[in-house]
Amino acid sequence: MRTHRLDAAPETVHWGYFDASLKPLITVEPGDELTISTVSGAPELMPNARSGLIVPKALSAIHASVPQKLNGPHIMTGPVAVRGAKAGQVLEVPLVSDFSAGVRDIQLAEACYRSFAERRWVLLDPGTDELNK
Repeated sequence: MRTHRLDAAPETVHWGYFDASLKPLITVEPGDELTISTVSGAPELMPNARSGLIVPKALSAIHASVPQKLNGPHIMTGPVAVRGAKAGQVLEVPLVSDFSAGVRDIQLAEACYRSFAERRWVLLDPGTDELNK
């Protein structure tokens, strides 16, 4: 088993869309361990410089050089390919650990993480702030 790392940077992210035709940035073997760093937040949501909060350098660089497409808000690191995986197959990806920095609603994030860890689907009821289990 090998260990890999893919960090969020202008050359490793796409902003606002999913596209199956994007070429993988890294190909891993089944059973390999991969750490992926992510960033989040549009420029207008960044904290004031006097707030004392730190905006990751990678996020500032992404804002400056990666175009946001299709008005999608999410900045995605990747894609990643698994050697031998074919279109239409289901892959199991166990989460070894999770560190969510800068999440606005940490309780919601923790609830979602617990659900994924327990391998249950979770949907947020659009009419409330309640999770459906």
